[in-house]
Amino acid sequence: MVEKIKFDYSPKTAPLSHQIDAIDYIKWHNIVPLFDEQGLGKSKMVIDALCSNIERQEIDGVLIVCKKTLLNTWEKEIQKHSHLFPIVLSGTKRQKERSFLTFGHFYIANYESLVRELDLIKLILRNKNFAIVLDESQRIKIPPLKPQKQYSH
Repeated sequence: MVEKIKFDYSPKTAPLSHQIDAIDYIKWHNIVPLFDEQGLGKSKMVIDALCSNIERQEIDGVLIVCKKTLLNTWEKEIQKHSHLFPIVLSGTKRQKERSFLTFGHFYIANYESLVRELDLIKLILRNKNFAIVLDESQRIKIPPLKPQKQYSH
């Protein structure tokens, strides 16, 4: 008989009073924008709520998409607030593919990588039920600027 691996889905850190209602709201809603100011604990709210969703088997895991400079920050936040495993998707295409094959609860990618690895991401999302977190989501609203033609006189 194979014993099932047990994970601790409980938060490592207690939520502050202003975070409790937000965590509960995120747990029970599919689309949630968070517009709190920096420093109020949005990452913790998201992590706690999604750990609960994973425990209830509503989702298999989480894909967090953020700016490249925030990859390690998200990894540290997940390690600080939960007992679950973050995987940072970085490096070469082959390294990213291997990272997706590694078991984790939270996969963290930057926006540019997501665009380059879109086929791989689509394949993963077809086979697993992931929540997707878009950090600094204004990145998806602003199309990249096209280079202007340069004229010389």
